Amino acid sequence: MTNRSVTLEDVLAWIAGERTGDEASAIMRAVERDPALAAHARLARAVGEATAAGPLPDVSPEVIRAAQSIFRAPAKPSIIDRATAAIAELLFDSRLAPALVRDRTISGYQLGYRAGATDIDLEIQKPAAGSGGAHRLVGQIVPETQAVADVDLIDASTGRVVHSLRTGSDGHFEVQCAPGRYRLRVELLSTEREPSLLEVQELDVG
Repeated sequence: MTNRSVTLEDVLAWIAGERTGDEASAIMRAVERDPALAAHARLARAVGEATAAGPLPDVSPEVIRAAQSIFRAPAKPSIIDRATAAIAELLFDSRLAPALVRDRTISGYQLGYRAGATDIDLEIQKPAAGSGGAHRLVGQIVPETQAVADVDLIDASTGRVVHSLRTGSDGHFEVQCAPGRYRLRVELLSTEREPSLLEVQELDVG
């Protein structure tokens, strides 16, 4: 395992005692060399110590957002960012984060993506147990400069557009959908920045 191959999941597993031997040694060396991995390790240790001491207190939304920002790694430049439809990279998944950075006020989970200079923040809200209701997909498109965006939610298995809408200038949107696998295509309007056509290729709702 090289420094480049060590991921956030590896660091969290190492802190939890799930990595041993040579693998643990490689992760430790990577943490010592990489400030970002070291920050993840410090936060994971703090969460573990707080959890061992007793139930975590309620955490304000401001603290949650600040903690989540630690787990947002900078996007890596890629040739695909200059393609016609840039593929958005997953930067944050609250299902993989320690308890401290989970927003316990929602019943679902949060995802953060980036393509070029644009962030795509998503929240999947699950229906109440036994209600048979649809999931809610709440999102915000955050380009470097303010822009309206057209958003298509596409069934990944059929290629059919399930929902098509336009955001306001704040980039917010919301749709209801059944559990399943989707693609999310975003076209930034009234902006000359590239890329203007972005896509989240694998979006699991469930």
